[in-house]
Amino acid sequence: MLANTFYISERVWQALPADLQQVIKQASLEGRATVIAERAKRDAKALDEIRAAGVNVTQPDLAPFIDVGHQTYKELADHLGHGPGR
Repeated sequence: MLANTFYISERVWQALPADLQQVIKQASLEGRATVIAERAKRDAKALDEIRAAGVNVTQPDLAPFIDVGHQTYKELADHLGHGPGR
């Protein structure tokens, strides 16, 4: 699981004008997308190198892991008091 977070105190966040809050939200989402895309490229390259070295790579069904990850995200959102994208 790849977790990307951005933290800012509620006091500082509330002191920001709405337009700057929106800019920060958008930058955070774009940063997250960039990190995810870069990680996917690195993972694919690493797997190619491992296979080229003669290692048999198996790939399990990820659905159960994804389900657990989604629950973790929900628990974090519940704990922090904020939903995704905030």
